[in-house]
Amino acid sequence: MVRRCSLSRAKPKDDHDFLRRRINSKQNLANHTKNCEACYYGLVVENAEIIINKPAVGDLETIKDILLQWTDEEETDKYIVRIGNEIAGKSEYNLQFWVVREGDKAIGIIGLSDPLSKVLAFAHTAKPGAMKMLYVDDEYRGKGIGKALVIFLEKEAKKQSYTELLIKSAERYKETAWGFYEKMGYHKVGEISSANEMRKMQVFQKEL
Repeated sequence: MVRRCSLSRAKPKDDHDFLRRRINSKQNLANHTKNCEACYYGLVVENAEIIINKPAVGDLETIKDILLQWTDEEETDKYIVRIGNEIAGKSEYNLQFWVVREGDKAIGIIGLSDPLSKVLAFAHTAKPGAMKMLYVDDEYRGKGIGKALVIFLEKEAKKQSYTELLIKSAERYKETAWGFYEKMGYHKVGEISSANEMRKMQVFQKEL
């Protein structure tokens, strides 16, 4: 469960106004929230406490429903197999997944792995990782869930000694995801071409 902010006895959802009164400058507030888990998971998620943990077999149908909101059935089925493999301890390329929950309900998912060769070519550091998928239930868009997942993944990647994260994102997500990645500090570093224009991949990169 989300911890309460170290500077306040208020619940996480109330910390934002408290901190603005307690910390004068926006930069000091940013520095505090960068290192305070309660603020990360309280400030950005409106009126909700969230949990980020590993997926279970019982989550697979819910995860599938979320993926089908954003991608086709073939790609969805591939991811469900990969998530199931990790649950069973059989993942490849160090592929790992986490779900974000409101209560017991999975409302988003994110993954981390070693980069494949096509993406590895865009790495800037010695030990890059790859963000594998980021999907949030459409009902929860605009509430900071995606931001919380990315922040969590960046911290987890650093714990595992990754020095940067690479993301490949298809052209069809240009209007929904690319701007978000840039707001989170990722930079366009190249493209992976495809005969199908909508499957052309933009590659983003961020050093950790």
